[in-house]
Amino acid sequence: MIVLQLARLLTLVFLDVLKSVTVGSPFRKYSHNPLATVVLSTLRRFHQVCPSWLAYYVIYCSVSTMCRLFKWKYTDVCSTFEGFGQTYDRRSVWFSKAKSPAPVIIYLHGGGYVMQLAPPQLQGLTAVAQLVSKPVSILILDYSLISGGQPWPRQREELEDTYRRLVNDGYRDIILMGDSAGGHLAVTFLTHLQRINSDLPWPRSTILISPWVKLFAHAVEKAKGSAYLDNSSRDAIPMDMLLSTELQTMFLGPANNLSSLSVSPGNCEYNYHDWKDIPAFGRGHSIFVMAGEDELMRDDVLEWCYHALGVPLYRQFYYGDSSGRFEREKHQYVGRCKQGGYVEVYVEPWGVHDSLFAIESGVFFKHHAAGFTRWHVDPVRYFALSRLSDAITIRTRKVITNPLLSRRQFVIDVVHPNRGNVSKDELREKLAEIYKAEKDAVSVFGFRTAFGGGKSTGFGLIYSSVEDAKRFEPQYRLVRYGLAEKVERASRQQRHQKKNREKKIFGTQKKHAKKVAKRNAD
Repeated sequence: MIVLQLARLLTLVFLDVLKSVTVGSPFRKYSHNPLATVVLSTLRRFHQVCPSWLAYYVIYCSVSTMCRLFKWKYTDVCSTFEGFGQTYDRRSVWFSKAKSPAPVIIYLHGGGYVMQLAPPQLQGLTAVAQLVSKPVSILILDYSLISGGQPWPRQREELEDTYRRLVNDGYRDIILMGDSAGGHLAVTFLTHLQRINSDLPWPRSTILISPWVKLFAHAVEKAKGSAYLDNSSRDAIPMDMLLSTELQTMFLGPANNLSSLSVSPGNCEYNYHDWKDIPAFGRGHSIFVMAGEDELMRDDVLEWCYHALGVPLYRQFYYGDSSGRFEREKHQYVGRCKQGGYVEVYVEPWGVHDSLFAIESGVFFKHHAAGFTRWHVDPVRYFALSRLSDAITIRTRKVITNPLLSRRQFVIDVVHPNRGNVSKDELREKLAEIYKAEKDAVSVFGFRTAFGGGKSTGFGLIYSSVEDAKRFEPQYRLVRYGLAEKVERASRQQRHQKKNREKKIFGTQKKHAKKVAKRNAD
């Protein structure tokens, strides 16, 4: 049976790839990316097969096993993360363990509660860990799967046990991060803590990547603009999965009710009063939500953001016609939610479900050998990763050579979507790396930040040598770069006052006044 299912899966994937080459890829953002098309087609077909046979895959694979295989494959990368693969408790494994008091991210992996942690998710975690500006610890929850015979709420109970142990061990700065089914687990965990009036401290931040807030669809809306209608052929998640009665039976078990806030918030009638008293959405806390414009669950995610957080994107805009271009007003909401917490909600133009871990983890392959930094992240190609991390992109244009002043000069565009600004010292260091010059021979100035933030433009100079820089650069910039010492002078007002005092002294009194001034100075 398993062999037949696998053969059917491979056949369907091959036909999808053949169709994308001859007719065109259904995934609009990746129409010119054959590898991404293969990955998304495989995921789509994988979700269409019978969920029950996935139990055979679960028996032989766990988070610990995946971490060991990943460490064997990428030893050089894993060696940079202290504690990689170490077991924390019965249901969690360290991805990285920073020194206290660093924040702890509890990562809740996606997979529809039927699939185990996959290599692309480990690659995505690697990218996130290396791109954040501050050290963090990352703990992967190895929750039970419904394909292994463990229905809901077993997964939430395991998260609560691990969360409580972290608190008992002294961790207070905890961040919940979940993608797809992991996002559902994070949201329902918060509602569970509120319902039982738990004494546990609330997570400081909640990161939701394409959260599966509405588990199953019963009546599909057929109106134009509905994600269920428009994106049924554009996303890696097929509509069959949301309509699967077999998956619903495996998930719920005998004792669960789908129309329950602690089971499936999207299958309940939304009421803001159910969410207003959750401290994790209040002041001092933050929420990050990412969805894709071509995602099947786009409307479900934005509807939850509208009712639970007060984010108006769901009612304000029609999606699907962006032509793949980012429009700040339409695809981004940054501000305060109704409860007072800081919230960021992004809709990726032409993005698919869980693109951060499904596709954007490919940045790991490009740079893992030499190590990569925030400078390698294109904010268009790696939309989710650049918003989640401190990723920065630098571009130079109008480059000309000025032999008279022994330098190259150009305009610099710096894209920093998740940072207020970028230091000049950081820019000089990167420009020196790009143009293979000494850092002291690089000068940047005249930056202006665009209205609304996210992009700054300025000017840059690269001299042939440090001596040329000292010769032609203004003195104040040389002092700023540590290439010259500041000459201490009296202020302009003090110099004027001294001149006016000297005008009042005549003849031999000048000589006497100078002696008095010198004596007072000593």
